[in-house]
Amino acid sequence: MINRILILGTLFLSINSLYAQFTDDMESYNDGTMIFENQWSDWSGSGSHSILSSSIHSVSGNLSGYIPPDGTTDGILDLGNKTTGHWGLKFMMYIPSNKEAQMNIQKTVPVGSSPVWAIGNIYFNKDNTNAGVGYVNYQSSSSSNWSYFSFPHDQWFEVIMNININNQWQLLIDGNLEIDWTDYGRWVGAGQFEYTNGLGGINFFSSSSNCEYWIDDIDFISGFQTSTVSVKENTVSKAIEVYPNPTTNKVTFKIEDFENIKIYDIAGRLITKTNNNVVNMENIPNGIYLYSIKKGNKTINGKIIKK
Repeated sequence: MINRILILGTLFLSINSLYAQFTDDMESYNDGTMIFENQWSDWSGSGSHSILSSSIHSVSGNLSGYIPPDGTTDGILDLGNKTTGHWGLKFMMYIPSNKEAQMNIQKTVPVGSSPVWAIGNIYFNKDNTNAGVGYVNYQSSSSSNWSYFSFPHDQWFEVIMNININNQWQLLIDGNLEIDWTDYGRWVGAGQFEYTNGLGGINFFSSSSNCEYWIDDIDFISGFQTSTVSVKENTVSKAIEVYPNPTTNKVTFKIEDFENIKIYDIAGRLITKTNNNVVNMENIPNGIYLYSIKKGNKTINGKIIKK
């Protein structure tokens, strides 16, 4: 019986080792110092722009990785320059109110003098103009090519990136499927999409003096990640129905006990604000719009398509 248990235990560890690449709970670093070791580097390769170890916020233990609002921090999480296969990255993230965050996936690391974005920049509350709303720009100047998502401020939330190199990728934020197997690559011109064919690393960038966020509990595997966020934690964001969406006229928000609904264009300009659960969009130009609903101490965000 004991031998059988040992065999099963060894088999379990062997199977796990096939999938695990690395984990980092950020506890092995010294509080307040730059992290430039193990799988951590920076854009310049010198360590002078590395992320910091911080005890201000953390998920497990006492420390996390900190990207301060200095406009210069440019940390790189090395994912091993993968060129084929299925890969899953999971980590926790914290963005305070009135702050933004930015990151991107690089095709190869070190980035060198000719960096190549694997998909584009991933923005959270870009320029502090749209709280709780982010997007991936795929290196395209046309917003019609961007992918939008929602995220919470002032709390830790889970980020999952599942990547099938040479094919598609998936993004989950706080347990919600935001990008479901979209082409993994970038726009290089009008109507011209280029597959990336590589996964080098994640660049955690402090894009401005207003960019401030924390990361923790990193898990990188061969294969796809699944969310560990419980249904209970997502009840606020799921307790809403928006229909019809896309719309040609009015949009109904089925939600209880909310304070107001705000509609923004993709540039972050406020289009309308109402205390009613029906919004008339008949005279608004066709396009993608973002909604923000105030419900107690929570904000629920999403997108509406007018056509």
